[in-house]
Amino acid sequence: MSTPTSSSLPSFDSSDTPSFIKLSNSQVENGGDDYENTKDVEKKQTWKDIVTLEQIENFLEFKANVSKGIIKYAPLNVWPSDLCKSKSVQTLEILNYMFYTNRFISRPENVRIDDFLENWNQDYEKLEDRHGYIQWIFPIPAKSPFNSNAQPLQDVEIRLLKQHPEFKTRLIRAFSLMLDFYGMKLVDDKTGKIERSDHQFLIRFRSWCSSSCDHNFQRITRILTTLGLFDLHHMRMGFFNFILSQWSQKLLLACRKSAVEYWWCVDEKMIQDTQDAMQDFDNNNNDDNNTNTINLILQFKKSCLVERVLALTKNPTDSLIDVKISR
Repeated sequence: MSTPTSSSLPSFDSSDTPSFIKLSNSQVENGGDDYENTKDVEKKQTWKDIVTLEQIENFLEFKANVSKGIIKYAPLNVWPSDLCKSKSVQTLEILNYMFYTNRFISRPENVRIDDFLENWNQDYEKLEDRHGYIQWIFPIPAKSPFNSNAQPLQDVEIRLLKQHPEFKTRLIRAFSLMLDFYGMKLVDDKTGKIERSDHQFLIRFRSWCSSSCDHNFQRITRILTTLGLFDLHHMRMGFFNFILSQWSQKLLLACRKSAVEYWWCVDEKMIQDTQDAMQDFDNNNNDDNNTNTINLILQFKKSCLVERVLALTKNPTDSLIDVKISR
């Protein structure tokens, strides 16, 4: 196919085009090949792109003091100007950051993160019946259709929380709390090794792993997604290895479909890690029952992953998160 010349192209009047997508004459003749570069140049940075952990901490402390009437004026030159224009901290869209730094009370459960970690542990009835806490404890970028009060996780929050000295400890404690609810325990937070809990693990298994407990399967998908967003991949694999070991003992079989369709597919890294781990498990296991189980899982997983992998290849910016995990 011949490349069109400039004379064969329709006339172009740049004045008719909004400034944020204007192309130069050379870009028009190239068919707009440099359009992406133009967008990058025109895009303006906001405070979310440049704010530091120290700045946001100082700013939130200032806002808190203003609300208490302790101080009225701020040295505005120490923060990005567009950050200072905010009338309230809620308009900043960093509620997940504020929650995990113990500044914000989650809705509708009305608890701070430290209250949750201290008072909800082993309260199995509350953990089962309440549905408005999981979105705050394990935030993800997708909006939850079940809790309109929860804010989707923002890129700036991921960046700031990764730097916060107390965040990872709180997240691991929350993960351990939920593992206990599922009848498991985190043995080593360095390796991510998980074992059965010391008490009533079979009762806990039966309470959540049944065909009628779909919301618990959805919660696990959310938990694994959050762990991946904050680079706790070894803990996801610890969970994966534990589930696999229980399947080989004929336990937790009711969750197999959710696991291979959603849990092991929450992002590209999880797909690769679980594929590799399953292959290693199969190669190192000589038990016929276990081998048959793993082969069945591998075949099932392969069929489930084709469409998701293709979708990721077509648009790498899209998440593999299914709408089901937005609970």
